[in-house]
Amino acid sequence: MKRTLLAAVGLGLSGWGAAAVQPATDAERQNWVNHLMPLPHEISITQSAVLNPADVGLAIAADAGPVQAQIKDELTALFQDAAGVAPTGAAFRIVLGVLDGQGRLAGSALAGAERLQACPNKNQAYIIRPNGDDCLAVAALHEKGLYYGAQTLRQLLSAGIFTNGSVRIPLAEVTDWPDMEERGIWNAARAVPFLAGLKLNFMTYMCGHEASSNAWHRPKVDPTMMDLLRRHAMVERVQMIHHLNYFDRLFGIYKAHPELMGQGAAAVCEGEQYKYSKRDIPVICASQPLWKTIIADMLAALGEQGAPEVSVWLSEFKGQCQCPQCRDSSQTLLESRLVADAWSSIRGKYPDMILRIFYSQGDGSPATDQALRELPPEVRIERVYSIYKPFLDAAQRGQWVLSFSGYDCIAGPDNSFRTPERIIPRITNGYAAKLKGVLSCSYHYYGEGMLPPEYYRQVHGFPASALAEWSWNVNGRTPRQFTEAWAARAGYAEPARFADWMEAISRLKTALEKPRQPGAGLPKTKGFKNQFAEIGAIIRNRDAFGLFDIDTLDKADALCREALALAEPLSPPMPALETRYFAALVKSYRCLNELSDSMAPDDKTKNIDAARVKEAWANYQAAVEEALACNDRRIELWLADPADYVEKAQGEISGQWLAVRNAMDEAITEIIIKEAR
Repeated sequence: MKRTLLAAVGLGLSGWGAAAVQPATDAERQNWVNHLMPLPHEISITQSAVLNPADVGLAIAADAGPVQAQIKDELTALFQDAAGVAPTGAAFRIVLGVLDGQGRLAGSALAGAERLQACPNKNQAYIIRPNGDDCLAVAALHEKGLYYGAQTLRQLLSAGIFTNGSVRIPLAEVTDWPDMEERGIWNAARAVPFLAGLKLNFMTYMCGHEASSNAWHRPKVDPTMMDLLRRHAMVERVQMIHHLNYFDRLFGIYKAHPELMGQGAAAVCEGEQYKYSKRDIPVICASQPLWKTIIADMLAALGEQGAPEVSVWLSEFKGQCQCPQCRDSSQTLLESRLVADAWSSIRGKYPDMILRIFYSQGDGSPATDQALRELPPEVRIERVYSIYKPFLDAAQRGQWVLSFSGYDCIAGPDNSFRTPERIIPRITNGYAAKLKGVLSCSYHYYGEGMLPPEYYRQVHGFPASALAEWSWNVNGRTPRQFTEAWAARAGYAEPARFADWMEAISRLKTALEKPRQPGAGLPKTKGFKNQFAEIGAIIRNRDAFGLFDIDTLDKADALCREALALAEPLSPPMPALETRYFAALVKSYRCLNELSDSMAPDDKTKNIDAARVKEAWANYQAAVEEALACNDRRIELWLADPADYVEKAQGEISGQWLAVRNAMDEAITEIIIKEAR
């Protein structure tokens, strides 16, 4: 490492002055540890240094690149926000840097530095060591590890220690590394600083495209996004636009070159869900040579723009081209070969580009096993949805396999508070199977694509933190310890009570997991097979449309009362608002049952009781409006940016209900009038 240090030019780690060093109490140690997310593998704090924040200096290489520049910016901002001063003092120094070839930092040896070479994922490992009473050092083998060490330091310094003009710096000894190489959220967007602050390093970045003279467009990398990923030690993976068969939807490629489209009915995925989501696009004909030209051309364009890793997505879901060249083979095998060959053809010019192949097709068959075995050893395998035996076998024999089949913990705000037991097994099982990572999925519930930067922090802070916790340290905290630590970080004065509430609200959500048919939550028309999308026809057909039986709702009511009793004294108020929202939903489910029973009696030959129907319909509308009002108050606490996001999200949700209400009202009125004749 170069010896040019910010605020400490040419100086080693010897002392500059004295700080008041005090023993750390048990309460202080617990507070510091609670503010660490994820929990480091090894940490010990026996002392702390107390001094004026203006006397703290930050020493970091001034010309070491974007990652260390980001570290400097983040730590400087912490001091300025918390104490109103920049860390340019001389009495106590925080020194950060990458170890030199002799394992030294700024010319000085650090105890335990030699262990980093043996750590799993050693380029992301780091140590923190006190060096006397007036210096704390953060060191790593690589700048990625240094970034994660800086995050641990930042969390320690953020643990409520800037008080009354002083700062208490824990003289911590930390040796830490991630158990899984890649950690993060599939489909996440605009969340880099938040994810990186939790030591998550994966975020989906799909490149753009610009028109070209041929029938496919040129992929275009956003240099600002790549710089953002690089500065935050994120994986610089570029998704090459989308699934191969969706090039038709994007570029009309099947219209320009019909021979590229998979032939025969079997080329289209079976199942009504594909038609519903407009995904019934034929897979490609992987035997057509032009496909190799297209993929190689796009990879070369990405290489020209400096993309370090490129993910190519095979045709989505299971289909099989029936042309004479393809029909006797496997679609997965043919497409896998095609992409690998295209990449190989441009490696002479771009030897450092890493290829990833994204498999949403593929199963437990010998053909899938063959496809994975044929891949060059450098090719990385990304698998989404169920992960079958050939993928697990590939990981066991040393191939690089990443799973996108983690629990859908970031699917919607209604699931933001829930104990992490369902997240943990996917990660720990993946770790045991030697996967390089198990990512959770993100499906945006609100916003119509308008996702504010703070959405994940405000709405999904808890599940994202749980994902970070166990993908970094699979044998770290228990779920209860994690929940209490998260609550302490979030500012709850009673973390244990928050954890009690979390367990109660989780039991409630479990009780409501299996409606008779899709449509739980606020009424909306979105979602595959959601009954409210067809509610008019259901009512006219006099079919039942209640979601839960009476025993389930009785149990849910009792759980709501239990959860609300725990939530009421808590501050911040989100637990109470969350519980009231679910209590309102349960009330709406009861009213929906009453309406269904009045409209769909067991004997459909009998006329309905119009007065009963009208009363039940009015009660249901009032119950939904109450749930909407409770949800509005939840959303107001998101503090989302841009400022109008909350209003737009509330409008979108109420607009969905308006469409459902109009459809129901029309159908109910029609039946009442018809039977009155």
